[in-house]
Amino acid sequence: MTAARCVLGLIALISLCGCVSAPSDATSLNGGNQLIQSSDSGLVDATVTLQAATLQRGQNSFLVQLEPANDAAAEAPVLTSAVATMPAHGHSVSASSIAAEGQAYRIDDLDLFMSGLWQIDLTISVGAESDHVEFSLDVP
Repeated sequence: MTAARCVLGLIALISLCGCVSAPSDATSLNGGNQLIQSSDSGLVDATVTLQAATLQRGQNSFLVQLEPANDAAAEAPVLTSAVATMPAHGHSVSASSIAAEGQAYRIDDLDLFMSGLWQIDLTISVGAESDHVEFSLDVP
């Protein structure tokens, strides 16, 4: 019985560490750093800037600048959604507001309500085509 309890305790500890440890592929995004990334299909290059000094548990706002990868693109890219998913727990939230600000988009109040790894998926349309920019954030 004692060995079984030890195994269960070890499994619980490993699971907890997976939720709150800093993964090596998580982006370090703060007021001094930007994320610059190409979309999955290569239609756009996105520059993501955190609007606060540091990433925090709770409400976060971002500015996303979208540049067509092909300078001759007929239509400007449009940010249509921002969804955050926590893979370890299955939590998912969408941004409460996405607003155009000149050539960029402001994502307001993306509620990263729990510490740990969050996958962020930005959906972008360019004319009739759809594309995604995906990245990970480690929320303290």
